Amino acid sequence: MNYKNIKIKQPVFGYIAICILLMTIYMFAQPKILPLLFPTNSQQFSTLIERVKNDEQVSGQAFWEFREFYSPGYFTPYNRTAPARNNISELDSILVYFNPMTPLHIFRSKKLTSIDMLTSHATIQDITNQKSMPGFRVEYESKTSMIMRSEDKLYLVILFSNSDLQKTNGFLDYTDADRELSKNKKWLSITEFIGQSNSK
Repeated sequence: MNYKNIKIKQPVFGYIAICILLMTIYMFAQPKILPLLFPTNSQQFSTLIERVKNDEQVSGQAFWEFREFYSPGYFTPYNRTAPARNNISELDSILVYFNPMTPLHIFRSKKLTSIDMLTSHATIQDITNQKSMPGFRVEYESKTSMIMRSEDKLYLVILFSNSDLQKTNGFLDYTDADRELSKNKKWLSITEFIGQSNSK
């Protein structure tokens, strides 16, 4: 018998199964690991708010992806000829405290509503036209972001650079007119979060 030609079958699949089982047990035994791999909605929200409050730079792409993963939804063009038909009365109540801008589109989902606009202003302070906003409490404010609360909602305002705006052009099919409008402009997003009014 030629022993050199005999191949011993190794229980490869058994080893793989054991490794997967051990890794799974380890992850569940370490509470800090699972949130990093599979963050919940509340963790995603808290992380975003903490980054804003710590004055960390939130990129336009990161914010775009946050909206999609936190609460998947859909976009609709902003109706500039008949704004009342956009059905965003809560956000409209905030816009009265901001200088005129060019609305582009609205993102709607179960847990949030966002309106994305174009502006030529350099800071949040240049955009807001009043020192006080009756009905809203400003919790945090910087040159590029603002967090506000009403009785039952939280509002996040972020001002993105023109480069961030240009990078997001690939996510949506902008019209030629909108692309022309976006030249040398910044992107301002106002997001209304539902059910987050009591968050700290």
